[in-house]
Amino acid sequence: MWGQHLTYILNAFNMAQDAYNVTKAMRARGIRADLLITSKERSAFSMPLWEDGDLSRKAFGDPMNPNNEAVNKYSMPDWIKIVRVRSDFTMLSAADLLAKLLFIFRRYNIIFAHVPGSMYAMLLRCNYVPYDAGLIRYLPFSENRLPPYRQRTYVSIAYEMLKKSYENAPMILFTNPDTLRIFKEAKLRVRFVPFAIPCDKYSPKPKKGLFKEHYPVFFMPSRHHWREKGTDRVINAFSRFAKRDRTSLLVMVDWGTNITESKELVRKLAIPSRNIRFVQPMPKKDLIDMYNEADVVLDQFTLGSWGTATPEAMACEKPVIMYYDAKVINECFGSLPPILNARTTDEIYQRMIECRDPEARRKVGVASRTWVKRTHDPSLVVDIHIATAKEVLQKN
Repeated sequence: MWGQHLTYILNAFNMAQDAYNVTKAMRARGIRADLLITSKERSAFSMPLWEDGDLSRKAFGDPMNPNNEAVNKYSMPDWIKIVRVRSDFTMLSAADLLAKLLFIFRRYNIIFAHVPGSMYAMLLRCNYVPYDAGLIRYLPFSENRLPPYRQRTYVSIAYEMLKKSYENAPMILFTNPDTLRIFKEAKLRVRFVPFAIPCDKYSPKPKKGLFKEHYPVFFMPSRHHWREKGTDRVINAFSRFAKRDRTSLLVMVDWGTNITESKELVRKLAIPSRNIRFVQPMPKKDLIDMYNEADVVLDQFTLGSWGTATPEAMACEKPVIMYYDAKVINECFGSLPPILNARTTDEIYQRMIECRDPEARRKVGVASRTWVKRTHDPSLVVDIHIATAKEVLQKN
């Protein structure tokens, strides 16, 4: 049954662009694969044109409530399929979506189901593999506890169904090493897959001089969620650094649960306005420019592993300061990255001090790109998907 001319793969739904990048890499290898998105994406971050388009940020409107109708008028590859969904959230609209998905899913041999695809694939009795980019942290498994949460679950029909779809899955691909403990405790069948980072796109480029009056420039693209990202620790560390280096700049993205608290903390710490700047969420073409404008990138400081921002910045030869759990990272990757590991406010501050040395930054940046090219290569990610698909289809 397996073969590039016989097997037809669907990467269903596109949270954080994971499915888009994997599908694109599959098709570059000659594999028959499509991407499924909805006509009403809830955030711009899951819209393919946010990842690879030439559109300005304004074209998307509010990133957290994007102008789907306007964006969907732009041309996209024919392998991106759009399922039309209704605006109302009722039993009737859910039944309508299931009927449409049944018509779509039946064309494919296997579904790599990104959130929330696995529950639909389970209900429609398809061959499916959940792709988990952190959802497991929220699902109601009995031992689902991760620092800094005492208990972190959502109880609803949808989350119960997602949990069931994980339990029924022949295999789950997961991207976040810090969640490995939950998968083990739940006795789920899993395989680690890194995020696909195309290093031809995420690459070092000359600075455009956006912050030429500042040095060094720190950029934190992560959302403001203090318990999950540790954003407050960065602000506290930088307040100390800015007193030492008055030309320094911290650039943060203006979004997240605790954005109001972050701005209040900046005011309380009396960080001068010349030393801190809030920018709006931006499409990836602009984000790549921002990585390259920065001298150092900061990501997250609580969970112990990363999303896409860290390897994207590393691919741009930028030193990254963040916290990673060496044990689980080594278990999943087989090696440790040249990331400047830090967890507490004091540790973040000390890493900032280290990054005042241009040669030290250069060496870490070069080593970072080399490590990402080896560990996050899209072709490697495709190999893991294909091996998983073969295993699942052979059993069925």
